[in-house]
Amino acid sequence: MDGRALLFVEINTVSPDLRTFIREAVRVLLVEPRFLDALPGYLLPDEANQGRITQLVERLHAPTRLA
Repeated sequence: MDGRALLFVEINTVSPDLRTFIREAVRVLLVEPRFLDALPGYLLPDEANQGRITQLVERLHAPTRLA
């Protein structure tokens, strides 16, 4: 999801069943503390990238708000 500017446009074009699946799968991940604790490890260790964690988590919440 990180760096995919058109991802949510793409998600909005898929079937309602697939949108529901994506929404629910992301919700499950976001309530899992181990998933959130692991996110910094997927970014480069420099200050600029690590500073994007909050932005990335907010971006991950976006699919949970899809209809």
